[in-house]
Amino acid sequence: MNIITIILFFIYTYCVGFTLTFFLKNSKDYIERTIMRVGIGLATLPFLIIFISFLRLPVDWKIILLVSIIYPLFYLFKNFNKSIGSFKNIKIKPSHIVIFILFGFTLFMYLKGSFAYPYFEDDDPWEHAKVVKYIATEKVLTEPSYAENDIFLYLDPRPPAYDSIMAILHQTSSHIMWTLKFFNSLFISLGILFFYFFAKKFIGSTNKALFASFVLTMIPSYLSHFIWSHGFIVTLFFVAFYCLEHIKEDKKWLYVSSFVISGIFLTQETQSVKFIIFFGIYWGVKSILEKKILIKELLAPIFAIILAIIVWWGGILIKFGSLSALLKGFYGVEGISAVSAKALHPSITKVYYGVLGSGTRQHGIYTLKDFFIATPQNMINNPIGIGIVASLLVILGLVVLYIKRKLLFNKKKSYLLITLLWFIFTFLGIHGGTHWWSPLALFSFRFWMLFSIPVALLAAEGVFLLTSLGKSFKINKYIIISLLAILILFTSGSQKYQLNTTQWNAGGSFTSQEEIDGFIWLKELPVNTRVFQYSGRDKVAISFNKFSCLWCKEDIEFRKEILYKTPDELSNFLKKNNYEYLIFDGMSYRFLPRVFGENETKEKLPIILEKISQSNKFRVVHQTQGVIIFKVL
Repeated sequence: MNIITIILFFIYTYCVGFTLTFFLKNSKDYIERTIMRVGIGLATLPFLIIFISFLRLPVDWKIILLVSIIYPLFYLFKNFNKSIGSFKNIKIKPSHIVIFILFGFTLFMYLKGSFAYPYFEDDDPWEHAKVVKYIATEKVLTEPSYAENDIFLYLDPRPPAYDSIMAILHQTSSHIMWTLKFFNSLFISLGILFFYFFAKKFIGSTNKALFASFVLTMIPSYLSHFIWSHGFIVTLFFVAFYCLEHIKEDKKWLYVSSFVISGIFLTQETQSVKFIIFFGIYWGVKSILEKKILIKELLAPIFAIILAIIVWWGGILIKFGSLSALLKGFYGVEGISAVSAKALHPSITKVYYGVLGSGTRQHGIYTLKDFFIATPQNMINNPIGIGIVASLLVILGLVVLYIKRKLLFNKKKSYLLITLLWFIFTFLGIHGGTHWWSPLALFSFRFWMLFSIPVALLAAEGVFLLTSLGKSFKINKYIIISLLAILILFTSGSQKYQLNTTQWNAGGSFTSQEEIDGFIWLKELPVNTRVFQYSGRDKVAISFNKFSCLWCKEDIEFRKEILYKTPDELSNFLKKNNYEYLIFDGMSYRFLPRVFGENETKEKLPIILEKISQSNKFRVVHQTQGVIIFKVL
């Protein structure tokens, strides 16, 4: 079903994008028009899925497919000959070939890395898999009303766009680990295509857009294949600004932009705040330089926010009762206040406001070396580093802006000032909370992926300064560009490739490699075999394509006293709920104490394990130093 799911993905996205844009003034370039329709469809899927849930309809792939294809099929029926004839006008340009090579390289790199090991990396993907299984199975987007505690880290109050799209895909692809690994890599790789067409429109130069896309592809700081919503939402940034760039030519792009931007607000909360600032800079500069308030461009995010509030955020705010309670539901805090970072990392000694984020706390203060030297040993969720050659090109790009500073205030060159302000904003964001001159922190390490955007655009300016200088020495510009591309490949791209194709660890939840090996054995069992983890960490079994109803009311109630249940009681519960296997893992000693206390767990757990081993209700079928798997008899 994997091939079918891939085909369905492109049907969903292209058809939704076609439906939204058929009445607009589109690009005359067939390749651009087609790819960006996929991008617009992908960015609109969050709203479509959540709107379906808002209408109390099941979140089901068949409904998504039906809604997606209604208008395209009608259009095809009415304009069949015209549609067939349009294929004759397809022109493949050299720029298309280059950008598809960059897309192919990125997808190959991420897929090779993702499937280099038979498990998920770190901690976030396991949590996403749990949410995806829940949505795919129950076809709803909110936690069950009877849940006393937060079952899902990435659902309710967090917006469900990323996991809901994955759930729709998982409904036709039974292997959840494959689904998340493949489509996460695809989302990020498509971002390279979307960035190119955005940059071409934004800058007004195909060559600069191509080189900027090459830089974005190669620098380590622009995303890894790590599975989380942040990689997806940055991809949507490019689609949003592509749509906004078209409003000046056709005001009806306002409505498409609203749906696209709503997808950002329905995907991830902190990156949505950063998008608002990105947009504010973009809109503010254009309005000032054109000496008028750009109402239509401003209305796009306003309408998007309204859409997001109607289908998701309004209901969530009502559920939590207040903004402070909502913030507490996100991060365990009720507001932003001054925090001392001295205990978090020895190099961070300043008082800051906001949230540093795990990556910042681990790394500490960033230095010039972190920018100039790209290394294959790096943070896996959001790598850092630009590379020496790319960094020098950025400096040259800043020199270009200084030399052409009068153009910064030319409305036809507004991209120069916007890019400069994006660069300043993201540079400050990277250092947020670690220096006195940037005291506001909003997950500082997550700014690296956004910092990469102006870096790529500035590097392109730097390259074309060198090609201009090369003319004085009669050096062909393509020789200069090719040489720089090779140098970036070796000083940035090589390190990024190594980082993304090496073995990553399975996360801090596991107690040993033997424990991971024990779970890998689950792949021997049929997909969706019902498996019950004694530790309560059923997200691991789910991630290995097994099924556990950790959100079911009876399971939740049973777990409250699980440490005191006899083998017979445990067996009866498992049989009643059709569980075929019971897993004891090292994580039991790490997570059960949170419920029953350290001493109680250490005392009771070995006793219950021994009784189960001796019971005729269970039989050991697989065992490692970290895991014992019982067959329920």
